[in-house]
Parts: sequence; structure tokens; C-alpha cells
Amino acid sequence: MSIIARLGDLVEFYAGFGFPNQYQGSVEGEIPFAKVSDISRSLEDGGNAIYRAANYVSGEVAHKLRAKPFPTGTIVFAKIGEAIRKNRRALTTREMLFDNNVMGVRPMNERIDIDYLFRYLDTVDFYKLANTTAVPSLRKSVLGELQIPLPPLDEQKRIAAILDKANQLRQQRRQAIALLDSLTQSIFLEMFGDLAKKARLEEICARITDGTHQAPKWSVDGVPFLFVSNVRNQSISFETNKYVSREEYARLTKNCPIEAGDVLYTAVGSYGNAAVVPAGKTFVFQRHIAHIKPHAVRVNPVYLAFALESLAVKQQADRVARGVAQKTVTLASLREFEIPLPKIEDQKLFERKILKVRQLAMRDQSGRLDHLFSSLQHRAFTGML
Repeated sequence: MSIIARLGDLVEFYAGFGFPNQYQGSVEGEIPFAKVSDISRSLEDGGNAIYRAANYVSGEVAHKLRAKPFPTGTIVFAKIGEAIRKNRRALTTREMLFDNNVMGVRPMNERIDIDYLFRYLDTVDFYKLANTTAVPSLRKSVLGELQIPLPPLDEQKRIAAILDKANQLRQQRRQAIALLDSLTQSIFLEMFGDLAKKARLEEICARITDGTHQAPKWSVDGVPFLFVSNVRNQSISFETNKYVSREEYARLTKNCPIEAGDVLYTAVGSYGNAAVVPAGKTFVFQRHIAHIKPHAVRVNPVYLAFALESLAVKQQADRVARGVAQKTVTLASLREFEIPLPKIEDQKLFERKILKVRQLAMRDQSGRLDHLFSSLQHRAFTGML
């Protein structure tokens, strides 16, 4: 039988440290000094462990900074900024330092199993717990009040083992879909890799603009408001916790409707991702996403989205991206991109081939697996597993 316990009564909290620029840049050393970006990279292979970083420091430097490593078995996550929204968490498998944008928690005793705690926190939307100032942040005092169902230790371990196995199967399915994604890139290169004819993007599009610059009036529900992170892998995710009303949607899109066959292109931060707007979807998006309306007689939307992610075009984006904290591809630069331009018949043939590959991916039903995994998590932490 489970009891309910406060997170603050179960764990120790760890805060990151300032990481001065003069100590950054070493790719080897005694102690990894990780940032939020290192947490994201550690999850790319589908696991949850973190044990390395882009920067390392010596014990002497750590002592000078008065920086104490987080212990092995600490769950780490972003505590400041929009990175909280991504809800990415990793588990340290060695002692590591973290910068001051990171927080960690670790069981203070054997009342709670670390793997059980990790799986439970995986169900919590930290962004909803963040304060609502200009820069979102998580506070120890708020997290400490989080209520956690606490069955006996053996039961915790049983639940964690079931969820770990289910997650492993889900990751294997994602890897299979990733192979299908690489196949689509291979098809593009095979058909158009040595194409000499090119055209400037503005020559083959009716309009190139970006998302709303106006401050939206938020709504509890309604039309999804999307961010750069929603455009990935040649698709648009509509998962978000920001919404606007139908009236606000009409106001924001009055000058430039969002229509099926338009192409979105991420232009700030994680720039260079493209996707075609599907039919039957109503949404709005932030100004960090470019909004492209192709001339249908000259360029096929599916072909264009892949062309924008091709190596030749990505190299153009890398050359023109400006900024330090967040690299930006301006609309003026985007309009000048040189896009390989095969015959429209060949572009449509490419689309047909891509649709066949996507049908295979849809049969894989990874979205359904995510839903089933979420259902399994719910059952696990409500005593029904």
C-alpha cells in the first residue's frame, strides 16, 4: 500500500555553479563540467545516463571555483529558461560538475529507489511548476512540495523495472523509425545529389515571412501555439502547453494564413529544420520560425522541405547564421538561399517515394507506443500496475 510523501522529505537538492569562460574549452580533464546542452546530448541514444560533457576541468580549478561535484546517482535537469519546457532529465553515472542552469536531486536514504524516482519525475511537467516571470525558473521550495506515491521499496523496484523494459522497447521502435528517416535522405541524395541547376528561394516562393511578432493573448485551451522545438524530423509536433483562442488565432493570422502545403523553417537557435504544414491542422507559431509559401508550379513543398535540410543548404545557413547566445538566420539571408531545382515532375516523383516510406513509419505506430507508455506510467503511479 502506498503512502504519499513530499519530494523534499526524500531527496537532497544540488545546485550548479558558475562556470567562467576562461575555464571553458578543455575537452579532457579530471572532472566533466556539464551544461543543459550536455543533458540533451546524453539522451540522444535513447538512454537516460550522463557521464561526459563538452567541457572538463581539473580538481584544482574546481577547488578554485568552490564547485562540488554532484554525486553518482543524481537526477539532473534544467532549472532556468525555455529548456525547462523540454522536460529532459538524466541520471549521473559518475561524479560531475554542472553549471548554474542545472539542478539535481538524489535520494537521501533508502525510502525511495532512484530508478523509481526517475520514472516518476518523468511524468511531471516541470514547466508547469516554474514561476511565470520573464525568464522561467524552478525553485527548490516548489519542487520540494511535489507529492509522490511511495509504495514499499520492493514494489518501487518492480515498477521501475517494468517501466524501464517498456521504455527500452519504445526506444528500439524509435531507432527503427530513425533508419527509415535516414532512408529518405538517401533517396534525396540519390535523386538530386549532383544537381547543378539552382534558384534563389525567393524566386520559387510566393512569400517568405515568419511567425507572429505580436504578444499573444494566452488562453487555457484552444489553438496550439508552437515553438522552434515543435519542428523536427520533417514533421510538426502539436504538443504544447501554450494556446490562444479562435479569435486570437484569426487576429494573428489575418495578414498571412497558415495553409496546408506551406513550409516551416526554424531560423533561431536550432536553425535549419523544415517541415510541411499538413492538411486539417490549425495552429500559430513564434517568430523564430520562418513561414514559406512555395510556388506550386515551380517547387513541390515536400521536396523543398528536404532541400532546406540538405547538406548544401545547411552549409549556407551555417555561413550566414549570426549571434552568440542564439544563432539566427535572418529572413533576408533565407531569401537568398540557393536551392537545387530539378524538374517539377522529378520533385513529385520524390514526394511519392517519401510518402511510401512514411506509410511504413506510420505502420510502426511510434506515437501509439508513446501513448501506451504514458498510460503505463499512469497505471504504475496510481497503484494499478
